[in-house]
Amino acid sequence: MQTAKFISILLIFLFVSSCTLFTKSRSCGRIETKGSYTIVSQSAFSSEQEKLSSKIEGFVFDEYSKVPVSYGFVFSIDDNQYRTTIDSVGYFYLLLPPGMYKFKITSVGNKDIVTEPIRLNENTQTQLNVYLGSDIMYQSDKKQN
Repeated sequence: MQTAKFISILLIFLFVSSCTLFTKSRSCGRIETKGSYTIVSQSAFSSEQEKLSSKIEGFVFDEYSKVPVSYGFVFSIDDNQYRTTIDSVGYFYLLLPPGMYKFKITSVGNKDIVTEPIRLNENTQTQLNVYLGSDIMYQSDKKQN
């Protein structure tokens, strides 16, 4: 009875502590990242809609895998009036009136990120690249030593 209990505990420990119990060529682990963003550039921009004379655009990536994040959301958190979706290749854009904005970028499977206030000037286009953090199990093809 004691031997069976010991073997059961040992097997549970091995299973929980290693995701490579049955595959020696793969390793995996829990990766947790917080995310980041970079304002790449600001340049002149012209809009047909005079009120919405500023544009913010960019791409959203997974911080760990560097793969574009698709079908998430970008919205201004100060008034939640301006929002858009992230397309299938990770691209987004918003037309807004000039001003200071904080943006929240969110996608299923990734951690949300909120930017510091970003000034959008009249007739200016701002490029913002976002790297969303994650809390997902990843596998790599590295051999274990």
